[in-house]
Amino acid sequence: MSQAHSTNVFLSESLPRIISAGTTLALKFQVSCSHGCALQTCFVEFVSSDEHVTRSDLVSHDGNVNETDAVELTVPRQVGEHQWRLVFPRHESENLVHEESALDLHFKTVPHTCSMAVWDVPSPASIGEPVQVKVGVRCSTECQLGGCLVEIHDEAGTKIGEGNLGENPRDGTSALYWTEIEMEPPVTEDVHFRTAIFIGTGTELPHEKSNASFSFRSDKQKQHLVTVKVIENSTGAAVGHVEVRCGHYITSTDKSGIAKIALPEGTFEVSMRRDGFQAQPLNITVNEDLMVELKVVTVPTHNEQAEQLLANYPWG
Repeated sequence: MSQAHSTNVFLSESLPRIISAGTTLALKFQVSCSHGCALQTCFVEFVSSDEHVTRSDLVSHDGNVNETDAVELTVPRQVGEHQWRLVFPRHESENLVHEESALDLHFKTVPHTCSMAVWDVPSPASIGEPVQVKVGVRCSTECQLGGCLVEIHDEAGTKIGEGNLGENPRDGTSALYWTEIEMEPPVTEDVHFRTAIFIGTGTELPHEKSNASFSFRSDKQKQHLVTVKVIENSTGAAVGHVEVRCGHYITSTDKSGIAKIALPEGTFEVSMRRDGFQAQPLNITVNEDLMVELKVVTVPTHNEQAEQLLANYPWG
C-alpha cells in the first residue's frame, strides 16, 4: 500500500495585489512536502487567467522546500480583477504518493501612471503673440510614448494647444518623451494659469490621464531692445554670467558682460544677481532702444561669509 505525503505549493515571493497592466514578472514557484521529500522529478503548473498552462520543473531542494527556476509571466493587458492558479499535480511513484496542492493568486491590474514636466515657459509673454512651451511625459514603467497626444487647457478647461510627443526620448533620459506646443496668445495683461494634459490614449497598454500645471505672466508687446553692460566698478572689467532683471524680465550676461533684452515701453528697475557681486539698481524709461551700464562691486561670497562667521564665532 502506497504511503501518502501532503504537499503545499506557493510563490517564493508574494505577488503584489496591484500590478501595472501588461508588465512582466519573474516568479519562482516552490513546493514543500510534509516529510521534506526532494521532488526534482516533479513540476508545477501555472494556469493563467485565460486558461493557458505553463509547466515549470522543480530544479532544487534545500531540505525544506523544492523550487523552480524563475518563470517570466506577462500580466493581462486588461484593467481589472484577475486570478492565476498554481497547481502541483498529484505525483505517484513506487510505494509513495505526493498529493496534489493548489494556490489561487488574486490581483488587480491598473493603468500605468505617468509623470509630466513643462519647461522653457516664457514669462512675461507678449500679448497677442503665440506662446511656446516644451512638455514631457514619462511612464512609470518606461513605455514607448512617441506619437501620443498632449493638450494644453486654459483656466476654463478650454483646449488652446496640442501636440504629439516625439518618437525618441529626450537626450540624457531613458523614457522622457517630449514635444514643443504652441498655445493661443494671451489677450490681457495678467498672470495666466495653464494645464498640460496627457490623454493616455494611443499606447499599446492602458495609461492613466496625467496633467501638469504651470503659469506665466503676460505683458504689453516688446518694442525696444535694451542692452545692459555689466562692469566691475574699480577695474572696468566686464563681468559675465550675471543674472540681469528688468522688472519681470530676466536674462544673463555673456562672457563679455553684455545682456540683451526686449522690453515694452515703460519704466523698469534694472538689478543684478551673482554671488560675490552687488550693485545699486538703476531706473530706466524705455521708449527707444537703449544701452545702459551697470557697475558692480566685489563683495565676499556666501561661502566666504560663512567661513568668516565660523572663524569669528566665540567658541569659549
